[in-house]
Amino acid sequence: MVEKHNMDQIRSGEFKELQIIRQLQGHANIVQLIYSVEQPKQAYIIKECLDTDVSKLMSQYGPFTEKVARQIVRDVTSGLMHLHRAKIIHRNIKPENLVVQLKKSTSDGTCPEISAVKISVFGLATYYSGKKIYECCGTGNFVPPETVKHSGYDFGIDIW
Repeated sequence: MVEKHNMDQIRSGEFKELQIIRQLQGHANIVQLIYSVEQPKQAYIIKECLDTDVSKLMSQYGPFTEKVARQIVRDVTSGLMHLHRAKIIHRNIKPENLVVQLKKSTSDGTCPEISAVKISVFGLATYYSGKKIYECCGTGNFVPPETVKHSGYDFGIDIW
């Protein structure tokens, strides 16, 4: 739920997120929108619920096997290609924003098999017009050098 009376920056970010997620629907590696509604004072965005995120998997199971790492890279790359074809830059790719659907759990303490990894949380995403962007955004250790140096960026920011 988003309170509409909050700051314009937050409000515009949330509604841009809703617009972007609607545009990206139908791809296997983008979190799916279940329902959304806007009321005079709030907007509700309900997205599919998956099992966990990449950050929690790393914390729980430690280093990934090569098979699990390949699956994560393959799925994130596929999702990013879909975003970039739509001229959208995510600008906040990090383990917490990569949600995971597991195939099954394991009893031996190893990382379970992954069914799918999906890109989520599009609050900082923006449309790319073909000109470098200079706005500084992102999360701490995941902010790429181009952003910190204010040298401008494009789709490459999502690969950092």
